[in-house]
Amino acid sequence: MKPTQIFKRKKQAYLTVLAVGISVVLLISMKGIADGIFHNTLDDINKSKSDIVISGSNHGIVNGHSISSSISAMPEVNRVFASLTDVLAVRAPGRGVKYAMAQGLVPEDAQYFFTEEDRKRFPDEGCMGFSVPDDPHASGGAWTYEVLVDSNLARDLKIQKGDQIGLSRNATGAMVTFNVTGVFKSELQGRGITAGVYFVVLHLSELQSLLGLRDSDAVDSLYLNLRSDVRTDQSQVEDLRKTLEDMYPFYDIATKKDQIKKMEERMAMAEGFYTAIGMVSLMIGLLFVGCIMVISVVERTREIGIMRAMGISRKSIFIQIFGESSVLVLLGGLLGIPLGMAVGTAMSDYFASAVGVSETLVYFSPASIAYIYLEVVSVGALVSLLPAWMAMKMDIVSAMKGGDA
Repeated sequence: MKPTQIFKRKKQAYLTVLAVGISVVLLISMKGIADGIFHNTLDDINKSKSDIVISGSNHGIVNGHSISSSISAMPEVNRVFASLTDVLAVRAPGRGVKYAMAQGLVPEDAQYFFTEEDRKRFPDEGCMGFSVPDDPHASGGAWTYEVLVDSNLARDLKIQKGDQIGLSRNATGAMVTFNVTGVFKSELQGRGITAGVYFVVLHLSELQSLLGLRDSDAVDSLYLNLRSDVRTDQSQVEDLRKTLEDMYPFYDIATKKDQIKKMEERMAMAEGFYTAIGMVSLMIGLLFVGCIMVISVVERTREIGIMRAMGISRKSIFIQIFGESSVLVLLGGLLGIPLGMAVGTAMSDYFASAVGVSETLVYFSPASIAYIYLEVVSVGALVSLLPAWMAMKMDIVSAMKGGDA
């Protein structure tokens, strides 16, 4: 088989390479983005100062402050951070109402759990922008009326530090006036729909009061930071988890190991979805290759008949047609690898820009790329067997009577 013979019929050859290349582009770009999300999430879990998470659905943990105090007193625990999240209506005088995701927390506890990147988004003054670091209203003290707003909300409602805004459970409810003590950078600073996603942060007990949860002292989650010697000893972490499960049997308690396991299970489901889509694309592309090569064999009927009449064996005919098909698949796969990486990177950059995050949402593993390439080549080789078998089985006399090559 001469190399020039492969591209003797240029249109069919280029279409074959293109079909395989498109399949590989789709497989590699989807796999790269899926792996990128997985690695980013895994990195976030590993960097987190939260070693154990206690959670309850729909504000399901009652007596949040007292449980936090009890757990904080345990010798294995360094710090506890209680969090409550819900939606509030936000009104700025003369500028209408917006709905924002509100997080209630105790600033001095939350600040300890924030990563370096998180802290950079918040004001330097006071405790993340709060002048009162604790949560005085939790023990019957006065309200601080302090609130932090994100940059998207500050932009759209034209508010800044020192302004006053009204917060309420809904737009028709009575508004409670809060003082804006700082503006933090939103995690979602992109264009489009994410530009209209708003966040506010206030003291935990004050958000509870706005939501009517103060009597039950309800929170969503408790984040535990363990002593350094406990954190690095998985057996101690597991023992503490069992102790907490005995103390609080109605809540979900997860260690970092549990969180990673759950994430891997979710990624396995996503991987199955990705594989199904990718295999459909691959089969369509390679079936197209098979059709092109079958047409090529039909067009070369007389040529194949003459070759057989000259004494070229069926085996040689089979090897030539199979080799031509396989080389085109190999070339299409090689073309698809850099294009797939380029497309995946471009999609990652677009999504990151649209959402407004700085993370790279794509990750290309050499092992995954090699596996995809071998998968395409293997399936392509199987598809190439059909046209090669057709050429090998042609009758010499009938083939020589066939159409022009």
